[in-house]
Amino acid sequence: MKVEVGDRVTYPSVYSSGRVLIKGGIGEVMAIKQDYFGKSSRRIAVVQAGKNRFDLFLDVLERVNRGGSKL
Repeated sequence: MKVEVGDRVTYPSVYSSGRVLIKGGIGEVMAIKQDYFGKSSRRIAVVQAGKNRFDLFLDVLERVNRGGSKL
């Protein structure tokens, strides 16, 4: 499914050196931008979950529903 701005999405936990950096959950896509630092054409989504905002690759997200904050 194609993820767009305003969609509610699930995202996986992110680990580094055995530690959880971002605990998986549900958030809302606030923006979609290009990966300016990588050499690929992958896109990055800015996800807001509660008060936290973070960047995740678009292909790891799964859409829960359209329209955002209507739950």
